[in-house]
Amino acid sequence: MPERPTIPGIIVREATIDDVNLFADRDLFLERFTAGHRCFMGIEEATGKLTNYRWVNTSAAYIPELKRYWILKPGEAYVYDLNTLPEFRRRGIDGHTRYYTYSYLRDTGYTKICAYIHGDNYPSLRASRYFLKPIGRIRYIQLRGCAPIMIGGRKRGFPELSSTVAAVYDR
Repeated sequence: MPERPTIPGIIVREATIDDVNLFADRDLFLERFTAGHRCFMGIEEATGKLTNYRWVNTSAAYIPELKRYWILKPGEAYVYDLNTLPEFRRRGIDGHTRYYTYSYLRDTGYTKICAYIHGDNYPSLRASRYFLKPIGRIRYIQLRGCAPIMIGGRKRGFPELSSTVAAVYDR
C-alpha cells in the first residue's frame, strides 16, 4: 500500500444502518446492507455530508449486464459501485477512502481485492492501475430478450462466473 493520504475535514468509516439517509437511493442502500454487503464512505466533518462511498461484497457478486455471479473464493473481496459526489471530486477523497477500505480488508484477512470495471469508465481504470492488476477482459453481446453471450473470460486465473447463485452454496 502506498503512503496513507490525509484529507483534513474528511472522516472515513464503515457505514451503519443509521447512515441510510445520507444516500440518494435509500432502498438500494437497505437492500445491499441487509444482504450483508458493506459500505465504506467519506463524510465531510463540518457539514455531515456524504462525500463518497464504495461497496464491498465477500460472497457472490452479481454482475447485472452479464447476468452472472462472480464466485469469490475465501479471502477475496469484491469492491463495486464507487462514487465521489460531484462537489467533492478532485480533492483526493477517493484515495483516502480507498486506503481505509483496502487497509481494513487486509487487516481482517482478505488477501485479494477484485473489481469489475467497465471499459468506458476511464477514471476508475486510471485509479485501479495503482492498486489492482488486470486479469482479463470480457466482451459481451446481448440480443433483444436473450441472455448475454460472453466473449473472453476463459484464461487461467480468471474468476468463475455462474448464471446461478446456487454455485456459491454448492462449494
